[in-house]
Amino acid sequence: MLVGVRCSRKAQWSVSQAKSLTRRSSRSPAAHSDVQHSAPARAWLRHCCPIRRSILNAAYLGVRRKKIVKMKSKLGLIGPIFALFSSSAALAVDDERALVKMPTMMQEHMLANMRDHLASLNQILAKLAAGELDEAAEIAESRLGMSSLESHGASHMAKVMPEEMQRVGTSMHRAASNFALKAQEGEVLAAYGALSEVTAACVACHSAFRVR
Repeated sequence: MLVGVRCSRKAQWSVSQAKSLTRRSSRSPAAHSDVQHSAPARAWLRHCCPIRRSILNAAYLGVRRKKIVKMKSKLGLIGPIFALFSSSAALAVDDERALVKMPTMMQEHMLANMRDHLASLNQILAKLAAGELDEAAEIAESRLGMSSLESHGASHMAKVMPEEMQRVGTSMHRAASNFALKAQEGEVLAAYGALSEVTAACVACHSAFRVR
């Protein structure tokens, strides 16, 4: 009976020692070193029975398993990011749009015009949402319509643009002027329908041509 009590106390003490070892190893700055983890474990195993050894191994492996799971979760985040950049690079290589070559200064001028077109469309949508159709018509005609060709340097830019690119660009300006007329009539749905013709021309041009 006395022997049984001693064995029980030793087993309880071995479990507490195993937990203490794993807690110390997890708090250690060098917790990733197998040598520092296993050296005290091996020293303790020499004095343990197989049952106690399995307890210690389970406690020790539990800490290692948690670290492996954390590492796998980090790698799981890296994979999609790498795939995103890879797909973006593939799209850049497979871009089948026609490259329109032009001097750098004219290229920058054209891109500035495109940014102004986008800002104009945003302002027009805001005016339509507020019910201010006359203001939307004014923005469209002055910044996108046929009246805006001179301010955008259209005649100068046309010299370096392919004929089809010129045709699509002109259709966008005409659609903007048509939208201005529809907006002045006060019919919101008709105005939105006319505005879709403007954005359709933008999509057609950007889908067929690029400058870089």
